[in-house]
Amino acid sequence: MSIQEINTDRLYTSEEVTEYLRVSLRTTQRLLKTGQLPSFKVHGQYRIKGIEILNYLNGVRIDSDEDNIEEDKPANLISLLEIHPITVELGIDLIPLADPAQEGEIFKKIPDIRKNITLELGFIMPGIQFKDNISLGKNEYNILIDGLKVADGKIEKDKFFARAISNNAEEISDYKVIDPLDDNKSDFWPIDNNNNACWINEELKEKALNSGYEVITPIDLLLRHIGKIAKSFSHEILNREEVSVIIENIRKKYPVIVNELLDYYGLTIGELTKILKGLLYEQVSIQNIRLILEGLSDSLAITKNKDIDILVEMTRQKLSRQICTKLADKDKVIDIIVLSEKISKVFNDSICHTAEGSILALNPAFSQKFSAKVKEIIQNINQPVILTDPNIRRYVKRVLARNFPKIVVLSYKEVNTMVKIRCINTIDIEEA
Repeated sequence: MSIQEINTDRLYTSEEVTEYLRVSLRTTQRLLKTGQLPSFKVHGQYRIKGIEILNYLNGVRIDSDEDNIEEDKPANLISLLEIHPITVELGIDLIPLADPAQEGEIFKKIPDIRKNITLELGFIMPGIQFKDNISLGKNEYNILIDGLKVADGKIEKDKFFARAISNNAEEISDYKVIDPLDDNKSDFWPIDNNNNACWINEELKEKALNSGYEVITPIDLLLRHIGKIAKSFSHEILNREEVSVIIENIRKKYPVIVNELLDYYGLTIGELTKILKGLLYEQVSIQNIRLILEGLSDSLAITKNKDIDILVEMTRQKLSRQICTKLADKDKVIDIIVLSEKISKVFNDSICHTAEGSILALNPAFSQKFSAKVKEIIQNINQPVILTDPNIRRYVKRVLARNFPKIVVLSYKEVNTMVKIRCINTIDIEEA
């Protein structure tokens, strides 16, 4: 849009003004609310006459000394240093979805997303910061965790998103896109780009539903993508302040447990936070904090060792019923894949103990062969579970986590007596 295109009699939206002025949506809203840019509302949405835009530009004082002095005060710059845990950047066409002044629909549904995550992981999801990004395409968005981009996507506002939920889903469109909700791939490292999703018009909605697809609105796609990312990065978002609040709350009901763990055994809030992060990293819920604290006290009584990795493993064993219940089918059976003795030995022999803790020094060639074999075995398994020796469980998980985020790795000590296991395959490599 150029200045010659401004029609003095036309009514413009706040988004069009934002794009024309090359400022943030927040700045435009401030100008409208303070009356610096005269406007009026139609059904709760701002409308600005073209003549008012031109009058505002003619009256703006550019680079006045007074304004610069005020903006350069350190106190006014502190807000620029703040990094929000979860930020969503929106292209110009998506801004109305998250515009409070326009009663953006997205804000009505965020509480449900946060509630679901709290119930699933015991992790209190922080609020979401929405802001515009004029460098994005008009219908694009970025999701940032602690200020860094971790995912992106596109939205067709006037269409529906159809994603295949059946292996036998019929093809309903030639124009396919990557499904951001697919748990079988991470946002940066997809396993297979088998695009099984597409944007469709309303007339194809019924056909898609009858052809093995789930059909969702653009708003729900964005919110579910945000929720998925929040869960995946919950171990990074959780911090000491939040853990401290959790501990103080549970201390009121279970003071003996908290005092024993923190005062007698000397576990610090920082160390406890690392342990909880270790559980969340593998999507193990920390909701039952009482059981977790009891398990840590029991573990410290046995080991007298505050090695975080060891304490995470022992806590997982304490949570075995919780972990296994989530994985078992209706008959309380978990289908598992085991490692051959040869592969288990390679992992065991590759563990190096240093002054800073234990690390895995795995041969890169073996790692590639191992990952390729795992991919071959799990490609048709909805929820792959690998069963290993307790000593190597966390190392196997770390090797597989990047390319196979959905894989669950259990140790023998984490198999609860309430479930049964059924071996469906063995991972082995020739000349391992």
